[in-house]
Amino acid sequence: MLSIGLVVAAGLAWLGLLFVAGLYGERHPEAFAARWRHVYALSLAVHCTSWTFYGTVTQAERHGWLLPPTFVGAIVLYLLGAAFMVRLVKLARDTNATSIADLIATRLGKDAWLAATVTLIAALGLIPYIALQLKAM
Repeated sequence: MLSIGLVVAAGLAWLGLLFVAGLYGERHPEAFAARWRHVYALSLAVHCTSWTFYGTVTQAERHGWLLPPTFVGAIVLYLLGAAFMVRLVKLARDTNATSIADLIATRLGKDAWLAATVTLIAALGLIPYIALQLKAM
C-alpha cells in the first residue's frame, strides 16, 4: 500500500510537470509547431482515457450499457464536427483569439466583462473533467 504522502507528492510532481510543459509550450510555440498533430492526439488520448475509465466502463458495469454505441457516437461526432472545427480555427486565427472567451468577446464587440463571464462559465464547466484527471492520477 502506498502512503498518503507518496501519493500527494507524486500528484504534485505530475501537476508541476504539466504546468512546466504548458508554460514551455506557451513561451516557445515553435517547439511544438511541427508536432501539433501529435500534441493534439495526446491531449485527446488523455481526455478519452479518463472519460473511458471513469465514465463509460463504470456505466457499462453498473447499468449493463453496451460500450460500442458510446465509442461510435464519439467517432461520428469527430467525423461530422471536423468541418466545424476547421471553420472555428480559421475564425480564431483571423481574429487573433487565443481562447474561446477571446473569440466570443471579439465577435460580440470586444467586451471584457463578456470575456470574463465566458471564462468563469468555462472554468466551472471544466471542474468535473479536472477532477477526472486528478482521480486518474
